[in-house]
Amino acid sequence: PTLRMLSEDASHVLKRAKELRSKVNTYVDIVESQAKVGGGAAPENDIKSYAISIPHSEVDLLEQFLRAWHIPIIARIANDTLLIDLKTVFDEEIDEIAAALNAALERNYD
Repeated sequence: PTLRMLSEDASHVLKRAKELRSKVNTYVDIVESQAKVGGGAAPENDIKSYAISIPHSEVDLLEQFLRAWHIPIIARIANDTLLIDLKTVFDEEIDEIAAALNAALERNYD
C-alpha cells in the first residue's frame, strides 16, 4: 500500500475526493494539498494531493467526533476549516468516511 500511495498520480486522489464530496450532505470544497512523505529517507518531501474542505463553526468538535469514530478518521484544521487529505484513503474507505462526516454534521454542538 505504501508504494501505491507514494507513486499514485494526483488525478486518482482527485477522483476519490470528488466521490467523497458527492456523498457528504453539506457544502464540501476540494482543495489542492501537499501530503507529507514522513520520516525515513524522505522526511521533508511533499507529494501533490487533494483534500476535502468543510468550513464549520464548531470545527474542533467536528474533528474530535471523527477522531472518536469507531474507525478513527484523522483530519486537520486550517482557518476554521476541516481538511481530510485523500492521499492515504483507499477507495473502499470512502463510504465509511462519508457516513462519519454525515453523522458528525447532523449533531447539534450547542
